[in-house]
Amino acid sequence: MSEEKSSTDSVGPKLWSSDKRFRTLMDSVPDAVITLSSEARVIEWNAQAELMFGWTRTEATGQPISDLVIPPRLHDQHFAGMKTFQKTGSGKIVGHRVEVTAQRRDGSEFPVELTVSKVDIEGATVFNGFVRDLSSQKINERKLARQTLSLIHISEPTRLGMIS
Repeated sequence: MSEEKSSTDSVGPKLWSSDKRFRTLMDSVPDAVITLSSEARVIEWNAQAELMFGWTRTEATGQPISDLVIPPRLHDQHFAGMKTFQKTGSGKIVGHRVEVTAQRRDGSEFPVELTVSKVDIEGATVFNGFVRDLSSQKINERKLARQTLSLIHISEPTRLGMIS
């Protein structure tokens, strides 16, 4: 029988304690991961959330998500959606992949793709939000649309037989 060590043995037992393993996993994810209590207060906020929104994990933890990432003009929609979900167990956000507008700490707004899942853990409900910044994608889509329109404009006379 081989005397090979497991991959965790080479890293050391301290790193692979449950908390360290969780933190390492959370902070290695390329998207913002935010876990909320059933009252929509931040329980978990990974490193990408810090970079994306400008709030540190310490600043965000315990705060209402509406105060951190939802533009004030969308607060009523957020609260109505939460109320509907609490009453019916379904809604427009939880369990769906949606594009919404988010807000950074400095007040600037940007497009994001949001996926929220509901998880029941030991009798408590939490919501895991996975957030991807779509800013670059939207810029590229606008550039492509402009280029397409330019090509259509340039090719129109040729298509109509006006250039000989």
